[in-house]
Amino acid sequence: MSRCPDIERAVDEELARFAAEGPTPEEMERAQAQLEREWLDRLGTVAGRADELCRYAVLFGDPQLALTAVQRVLEDHGGGGPGGGQGPPAPGQQGGPGVRADTRGGRSRRHRRRRRCGRYAGRGGQVTDTAAVSMEFHPQPQAGTPTPWAFPAPERGSLPNGLTVLRCHRPGQQVMAVEVFLAAPLEAEPEGLDGVATIMSRALSEGTDKHSAEEFAAELERCGATLDAYADHPGVRVSLEVPVSRLPRRSASSPTRCARPRLRGRRDRAAVANRLDEIPHETANPSRRAAKQLSKELFPATSRMSRPRQGTEETVGRIDAAAVKGFYAAHVRPATATAVSVGDLDGTDLDAVLADTLGAWKGDTAEPRPVPPVTADDTGRVVIVDRPGAVQTQLLIGRIGPDRHDRVWPAQVLGTYCLGGTLTSRLDRVLREEKGYTYGVRAFGQVLRSAPDGSGASMLAISGSVDTESTGPALEDLWKVLRTLAAEGLTDAERDVAVQNLVGVAPLKYETGGRRRRHARRPGRAAPAGRLPGPAVRPPRRDGHGGGHRGGRQCLPRGPSGHGPRRGRVADRGARQGARHR
Repeated sequence: MSRCPDIERAVDEELARFAAEGPTPEEMERAQAQLEREWLDRLGTVAGRADELCRYAVLFGDPQLALTAVQRVLEDHGGGGPGGGQGPPAPGQQGGPGVRADTRGGRSRRHRRRRRCGRYAGRGGQVTDTAAVSMEFHPQPQAGTPTPWAFPAPERGSLPNGLTVLRCHRPGQQVMAVEVFLAAPLEAEPEGLDGVATIMSRALSEGTDKHSAEEFAAELERCGATLDAYADHPGVRVSLEVPVSRLPRRSASSPTRCARPRLRGRRDRAAVANRLDEIPHETANPSRRAAKQLSKELFPATSRMSRPRQGTEETVGRIDAAAVKGFYAAHVRPATATAVSVGDLDGTDLDAVLADTLGAWKGDTAEPRPVPPVTADDTGRVVIVDRPGAVQTQLLIGRIGPDRHDRVWPAQVLGTYCLGGTLTSRLDRVLREEKGYTYGVRAFGQVLRSAPDGSGASMLAISGSVDTESTGPALEDLWKVLRTLAAEGLTDAERDVAVQNLVGVAPLKYETGGRRRRHARRPGRAAPAGRLPGPAVRPPRRDGHGGGHRGGRQCLPRGPSGHGPRRGRVADRGARQGARHR
């Protein structure tokens, strides 16, 4: 509290400077880049485009103004006075409100206040009812004819340094999504250093050999880019999203963080400290605690999958700068990496951009690491993590299933959806709607490792929380739902609804470049068409046969006894705020 006057004085000084001098050219560049990116993100989905077109149709009578809003703002160079001001009004608009419509979603502050009040207040306190205000309604647009959709097949290529390149041209997709997959799986981490892959991935955003962390962050801001990195069992994923208009100009330094990262002891120590601070919070989270226990129960202790992805307090505490550099040197090289680019490539020389960035990445050649088979013991058992005083019980029921390369995968997707993939699924109908035990229970399938030879595996799980007193009855009813599904299979109505929904939402699910980028490159997955992700099921033929499964009872894999799936259960009686547990 003693420093509050100093902070207030510094803020006042900065506000006075800004009022007198206005934004600097660099600040204007960063602000315009961020605004352009936010606007393109809103227009990048069908729902976002519909919303913005509707706003401009209602407020200005011309929905097409939404498509030129970004350009009008970019033409504002901060002139018009010492405060930066606003540029000249765009054609067809009257003064400042038109610009405010671009930056504030099409509504002025006064308009929003009047809408909240429900009436207009005149001078002298006179109130005018909104019913007296007329509005001109424009013709409602009509939907076009739907066209067949298929997941776009990328073009495959490579760079001279051995880097594999997949590119997917999507006209109109103005946000370029780039992902670099590094073949540095968690099982390659040295013994006793679990979490070093995560620390390395976080260090990749701490600058390059030519840019400090602060300079690197400023460079990303100037090009309206977002950057992320994540370490998982298959490897490390480094993703970049940037407006196509700014890709050739500014993003040359962004992909090079894989090739020339700044691995410094001080930054690595900070990443380790941050990770150590996260672990107690994860342990106090009931769902995270249950997931950690389930992995420990399913997989043998020698398997990396049995231990937390981002390491434990003990293993993370051992990580130093030498360990991070050693892991990077041993496993990160262009010959075993893959870059996926998705966006509107018209007018963009992507080959030149890649040659100037990832093409400059040097490294020796190496054979891809062999993919070890996934072994697990999912025989039925119950594990209870006791947390006294918890008001809810976190339930997690899981087992191992096949991955996308197995022929049963489409049927597995259908079964998971009908069991717990939506509010109308069997689990929600019983546990939520009929019994009121929970706000919702979900069933899902998550690929752990994928390989063309079928040695990969996925996690099939049911997750939800119930009040502590209803734990026993909820488990009993959940078990009945599973046994009924295993014995009788899906009904034709359930299956048809699930197929139509899964097929119908696929174009929306993959309409952004980021979604296509993530699914176009899956480790161990064949990239040519035919194995690319699309709807995992097919609509039924008119004669009632065919489609995505071979009989309703194949929707969930069975255990060795033939009486339904094997499963391990974890019941985590987790409070919202729990004590620190190992």
